[in-house]
Order: sequence, then C-alpha cells, then structure tokens
Amino acid sequence: MGQQAEALRVFKEAAQLPPASLQRIAAAREHNVAVLASDSKIVPIQDQLPISHSPWGGWTSEQTHVAPDGPCDIDTRLNLSVDAFTNEYVLPGRPVLLPLHAVAHVSYEHWTREFVLSNHGSDIVPILWSSNVTQAYDRTAAVSSVQPRRMMLSTYVEEHLYMRANETSSGEAGPRSSGGYWSRVMGTRARVSSTADAPYLFATGAVAEQLAQRVEVSGLGATPAFLPPSQHKKILYLGATSSGSFFHDHSNALNLLVYGRKKWAVFPPSAEYELDLNGNAAARTLPNWEVQYEGKKQQLPLRPMRCIQSAGTALFVPSGWKHAIVNEEVSIGVAIEVGDVAMIRAAESI
Repeated sequence: MGQQAEALRVFKEAAQLPPASLQRIAAAREHNVAVLASDSKIVPIQDQLPISHSPWGGWTSEQTHVAPDGPCDIDTRLNLSVDAFTNEYVLPGRPVLLPLHAVAHVSYEHWTREFVLSNHGSDIVPILWSSNVTQAYDRTAAVSSVQPRRMMLSTYVEEHLYMRANETSSGEAGPRSSGGYWSRVMGTRARVSSTADAPYLFATGAVAEQLAQRVEVSGLGATPAFLPPSQHKKILYLGATSSGSFFHDHSNALNLLVYGRKKWAVFPPSAEYELDLNGNAAARTLPNWEVQYEGKKQQLPLRPMRCIQSAGTALFVPSGWKHAIVNEEVSIGVAIEVGDVAMIRAAESI
C-alpha cells in the first residue's frame, strides 16, 4: 500500500472512531497534563536524529556554532509511519521532534546565507521586536497595533543580524534594546527593558512566499489529518541570537528549522489550569519569563516541557499547545500552520 493510500485509510478510520478510541484519545490528552503537573521525570522517546548537512549554512561560523544536541522533554522520533504519527501524536495532541526530511523536501543550498542574500538581498522585509511578534499575528485582533520596521533584507543581515547584545554600531558598550543601538534601528523602544528583546524577521508576504515555495510539504507533513498543502499558512523567520516569540497557540503546526538552533518551552491545552503567561507585560520574551518562572514555579500547577531544536529538524506542535521560543544562535526556517481537520469537523458539527 502506498503512503498516500495508507494516510487516507488512517484518516478515514480516525473520522469514524468508536467510543472506546475516543476515550483513549481523551485519556492521552489528559495524560499530557497529568505528567506535566506531577513531579515525576518525563522520560521521552529519544531516537538519534542525524544531521545530514552543515548546520550553519554560512549564518554562523563553524567556530562559534553551538553543539547541536541538547536536552528535550519531547519525544524525538526517527522513523514514523503515517499511521503511527497520526495515532500517536496528531490525534492525541502530542508534540514530537522529527527529521525535517520526514515532513518536507527542502533544498538546503537555497537557504544558505550566500543564496538568500544573492537572490533576496534587495527585497524589503518587516522586522519586529521579539516581544511584539505574538501580538502582531494575533488573529483575535481586527487590526494589529504593531507596526514593523521595514528594511532591505541585506541591511538586516549585514548590518544588524550579528550585533552583539552589549555593543553599539561603533563598538561602544550599551544595551541594544532599551534606548541603545537597536532602538535607533527600529525607531521605537523595546517593550522589554532587556537585551533579551531582539528584532526578528517573522513574516508572511512576497519574500516569505518565494522562500516557502522551496519547501515542499511531503511525507508526514501531508497526512490527511492536516489541511491540503494549498491551505497551509507559511511564515518565514530569520532571527538573531536571543530573538524569538512569546507564548501563543494556534492549530497544528510544523516548525522547520533549516539552519540554527532554538530553545522551546511548551504547555498542553487544558481548561483546568490557568498560567500567568501574559499577565506581566515585562515578561514578553522567553528568557525574561524563565527568570520569573524560576521565582514562582512552585506556585504554578504545571511545568513546561523544554526542548532544544537543532538544524535539519521539524517540531510538530499540536493544536492549542502554548509555546514560546528563543533562538540560541542565528536561525532561519519556516513555520507551517497545517491546520486540524478533526477540529474543523468538530466545530462544524456544533
């Protein structure tokens, strides 16, 4: 049986699940919450994901590149069938870290620093403060109040992307966010008075579409549990060290990291707990939130699942899971919201 036929069979079975299976899926979702709420150590499945290409692509030098492997509370799976991916992760709503090639075809040479600058350097791109990324893409807002700073991609990369946290354009010491170099570049002050708030290219639009066209969703990324590829929402990201996005959630998504390294913190969806993820405006970046979390983690009902994502991998984030990221080195890739067919059908039946 071909992969496409197998995927169709799996989804047809999922759409007509008997009560016992529905209870199993509900139990799996509750297990996600229960494990995180307990003091027991999470023991995730950890297959070794080989890196089949240079992990820096010219964005970071080999000498300064961070070691690729790091801790991860999330399952890491090397070989998953469509059946296993759908029933073990998509339907129960469990995140999983996969090889990038398992969900999409990517031509790595088209994502190198040299290729991107040669082909897109003169394109105008939107740059946001990391603390504003989540607000800028808030679907509940009729009109976003966040206005990005627009500049040529080559300007962002060659003049700003590698500015160190405590250095101005003249090499003088000083914060790049609050009142410093980055505030002059962005034209506004950072929302977070900390060097943790770095500008981030996080965008849809022409440049994103051109680069995204070089990412062809396939394999597990094309399972019928997701919307057809023509309905996927693709977001290009290119971020400096310490850039990122704060806690937010959406429907099923695949985060494809072509080059770089990311740190994640994720929480499962549940109506039974309330986390103060957005209550303090000063904690609009993951590094700042982690400082606050350490001070009051005993008061919170859940602890986050954490994961280091390396180049050449894809992280599946299920519908409703709140997540925040910080780029631990210059990172480029595409986030693809693939949708949730089961959720859409459930909504249509109400």
